[in-house]
Amino acid sequence: MRLFTVGLLALLIVSIGQPSRAASTQFTPAVVSPALVGPARGLITFDGLPSDLQCPIPANYDVYCRASWTTFEGATAGSYNWSWMDGEVNAAAKAGKLFYCRIMPGQPGNDWVPAYVQSAAGGTSYSDGTFVPNWNSPAYISALTNLLNAVAARYGSNPAFGGFDISGYGAYGEWQVGSFASGAPVATEATEDGIVQANWNAFSPYPHVKLFMPSDSQYGTLYAMNLSPLIGWRRDSLGGNNGDSWDGYSGTTGLSSDPTKWTTKTAYGTMENRWKTAPILGELYGNRSNMTDSASEITNYHVSMMENGNCTYTSLSSTFQSAWAQCGVNAGYWYQVPSVTASQIGSQMSITSTWNNVGSAPIYEPFAATWQLRNSAGTAVWSLPSAVDLQTVLPGTPANVTDAATINVAAGTYSLCLLVSDTSGIRKSPLSLGISGQASGGWYVLGSVSVAAAGGLGVSAPTLSITSPTSGSTVSGSVTISATETDSSTVNSVAFSIDGTTIATSTTAPYSCTWNTASVSNGSHAITAVLEDSAGNAANASAAVTVNNADTTPPTVSITSPANGATVSGTTAVKATASDSAGVASVAFSVDGTVKSTATTAPYSYSWVTTDVANGSHTVTATAKDTGGNTASSSVTVTVSNASSGSGTSTPTIAITSPGNEAVVSGTVAISAAVTDSDPVTSVAFVVDRVTWATFKSAPYTCQWNSKTHSNGLHYIQAVVTDADGRTATAAIHVVIDNN
Repeated sequence: MRLFTVGLLALLIVSIGQPSRAASTQFTPAVVSPALVGPARGLITFDGLPSDLQCPIPANYDVYCRASWTTFEGATAGSYNWSWMDGEVNAAAKAGKLFYCRIMPGQPGNDWVPAYVQSAAGGTSYSDGTFVPNWNSPAYISALTNLLNAVAARYGSNPAFGGFDISGYGAYGEWQVGSFASGAPVATEATEDGIVQANWNAFSPYPHVKLFMPSDSQYGTLYAMNLSPLIGWRRDSLGGNNGDSWDGYSGTTGLSSDPTKWTTKTAYGTMENRWKTAPILGELYGNRSNMTDSASEITNYHVSMMENGNCTYTSLSSTFQSAWAQCGVNAGYWYQVPSVTASQIGSQMSITSTWNNVGSAPIYEPFAATWQLRNSAGTAVWSLPSAVDLQTVLPGTPANVTDAATINVAAGTYSLCLLVSDTSGIRKSPLSLGISGQASGGWYVLGSVSVAAAGGLGVSAPTLSITSPTSGSTVSGSVTISATETDSSTVNSVAFSIDGTTIATSTTAPYSCTWNTASVSNGSHAITAVLEDSAGNAANASAAVTVNNADTTPPTVSITSPANGATVSGTTAVKATASDSAGVASVAFSVDGTVKSTATTAPYSYSWVTTDVANGSHTVTATAKDTGGNTASSSVTVTVSNASSGSGTSTPTIAITSPGNEAVVSGTVAISAAVTDSDPVTSVAFVVDRVTWATFKSAPYTCQWNSKTHSNGLHYIQAVVTDADGRTATAAIHVVIDNN
């Protein structure tokens, strides 16, 4: 609604330090730069490490820890010790923090897998005390799955248990084995996928627990990214300069800017956009870290939080120490509300606001914004929940929101305030925003509001209702839409729209228009009427109706191949085109009156094996049906002429003998096939990604395929045999190209 002055003022809103204004006023709070602290953003404490590894500035609300498998489970399978984790989670909850953790199955110089798992699964022991398990053993996977399920069952329902690194593989649980001695066991792709799935199965029933995939593994990361948009990822080496394919990256276009990175073998596009639905975490890469690069990578990768378990703060230059602090500033969300407009019309208060996210990522927790009127004692006497969803306000995409409700306070002067609080109850303080004016209680004071008595000192809001058709009714043909109004001012116009599109505007009573329902599809539609009067006030009304116009027009259909009178043999493609104003539901293909195939989507086609019928004249028909049940047919007459060169009656068989299914290949690859058939074979075609690569008329059926003409990754190979009677058979496999 809008309110203009008409002699008397319905609402005076006075900004702090500004003179009184009439009707409505825009508040423009001063914006402030991102802070170092905030729930689930900025620098995060790596608990249990020496203080020299922590930046001597305020860390954020949350805590990150890592623990060995043997912290929880000893020699007896299924006998778990939760004392350490209970203490960490309870301490976080008491402080209003979230707890994040990782369980590590190994580290150089340590033996962190329970003895019973070592005995059942096997592995490799080293003289320095390191034990690396056989990751691929079913016994290892079973024990790990039991541990993950136990952790989730104990802590998944605790709102303070905020996140969990997908755990169970590699040195330090980082999904890499390069830190172990040469020859250490390596997980297969299937094992990596299975470990990711076990973590997801354990924690997916608890959606508030954020899962993070360590990104050193190409296969595990790809599987996790495709498994759920709620799985984030983390990088344990931000800002390094040791030649790692990620370390030192300081570009501006994201992961895909460098085609030499391993991420080109995975869904790097999915990783680049994952921050829109799940948080990204980072860790500094030891004393080799370039803090300036770290700060830029946080922005480029949209990192929400960063911790440090590697880099000694005092060893850094003052430039890098300042850059470390900048990492906290760059990480995560930072919401600003640069514009707020409040107005009162009668007994309604309307607040329109603009929300900007100037950070690198959204917030991923359920914080809700509430507008308040507070009296001179600071007590909230009226509140209005805002419709803004901060989790969807992304960097660079402002959100404009209008909230309105009945105002039921006595006339007088109040402070208009904004409070953003955690709906889960775990956070003990309201959310800090990037604007000035925050009070000690956490809310923001925007300005003073003089609220008039309900009715706005004689200026009343207009009302409008749609009298015909009634909401919920079914309509067809030509319909009259009518509306009635009450208004103390002169009505300028009433605009009628269907599904948001204006179809007519009436300027005199009675307010009505004619609507041709045939202009829209059958189904549910929204009618809206909007009134504007001479005082600048507005009112609207809506009705939902169902349009049901009978469809009596048949579709059109035509067989485009084969032509009428054509002679055909072998397998023949029968093609047809069909159209209908209401939509084509199906096209059925029949031969001599017998339906052979039905297509429901264009292009409409059917592969007809003509050897199924006798040589001679046959009628091929395509019958189209529209969504209203109307039908139409098109027929052609063709002559089947199959010259048999053999006496066989069975379909041929074919198998790809090399390479094997899901094989990893590179360079030039020999693709071979074996065929059995009671009739002579006329051809064997090799098809790669549905494009024919080579065709052979006689055995041996082997082609040389240059895999370098295709991209790295998964590809589809087929071998198709055709015999003298026109019968065909197909064999297919998948291979993975790796030409790096």
